[in-house]
Amino acid sequence: MQRETKLYVVVRSCLSRSQRAVQAVHAAAEFMARYGSEEPVRQWVEHDKDVVLLQAKCPEDMEDAAKGNGFRTRSFRDSDLGGYVTAVAVGPLSAQEGLFFKHLRLA
Repeated sequence: MQRETKLYVVVRSCLSRSQRAVQAVHAAAEFMARYGSEEPVRQWVEHDKDVVLLQAKCPEDMEDAAKGNGFRTRSFRDSDLGGYVTAVAVGPLSAQEGLFFKHLRLA
């Protein structure tokens, strides 16, 4: 039996809703380009595909999310938005591992 996993994407809360959505997709694309061939990620694609979109204040919470306690992590910097990190994708994580983000709000 497969364990259910999710991809967590954390975006800057100071961005507009539409910017958050676009930046989340950028981070997810970067994540898949880097880790898409790894077995846990392939399993997530084949069985789960769940994504949790969260927001963090600028910039300290973003950096905490990027560290990710050893989890697969990929950040995205948008040159049109000042070149700072706008989103971080982390995963795939089990429900227990996802508790790392319990202090963040949904975006």
